[in-house]
Amino acid sequence: MRDWRLYPVSVRLLWVLAQATAVIGLVACIVAAATNPALPGLMVWLFMGPYLALTGWAAALLGMATNVRLLGVVDGRMASAT
Repeated sequence: MRDWRLYPVSVRLLWVLAQATAVIGLVACIVAAATNPALPGLMVWLFMGPYLALTGWAAALLGMATNVRLLGVVDGRMASAT
């Protein structure tokens, strides 16, 4: 959460969406366990794919945004260090 406000809004939303997917999947598995004991195992596979994809993209974009900020790239050009 360090420097969270410095990241682009779209990347922050992607990260929050990934975490929301994980929480929704967990709640759905707990609720599904009340009806059929085998159902949560199947639902884990259903929610883990989107969660891992969203988390991977968000982590990659967060890292890219950090590198761009640290290198001082402005309008596609490197800002001079002097």
